[in-house]
Amino acid sequence: MYKTSIIAAVALAALPFASANNAGITDPVQGYKNAQAECASCHVIDPEPRRTLAELPAKGPGVARHFKSIAFDPAMTPDKIREILRLPHGEMANVLIAEKDVDNIVSYLAGLRRKADN
Repeated sequence: MYKTSIIAAVALAALPFASANNAGITDPVQGYKNAQAECASCHVIDPEPRRTLAELPAKGPGVARHFKSIAFDPAMTPDKIREILRLPHGEMANVLIAEKDVDNIVSYLAGLRRKADN
């Protein structure tokens, strides 16, 4: 129940940040699911709303940054995130993420940032 509420809140918060893609509007809820499937082996994906950014571990279960820290990094613009997801990096050297899924993950990250601004 709690996880569903978080996903719904992130989806609503991300609507102003949704960008057009090949099939229409991006889907931050699907982006969360894509991130869980593709990124969770190295990154912490869940926003952990009860913890501030400073309280989060710097790294996830592998060696990768927490998604919330990526969302709040001013250098991590949507275009920069897309670039990183399109190019192999770290342990994901053999992972290819579909373009629509990349856009959805970017939408999820934008929603994390937007939600905290409210």
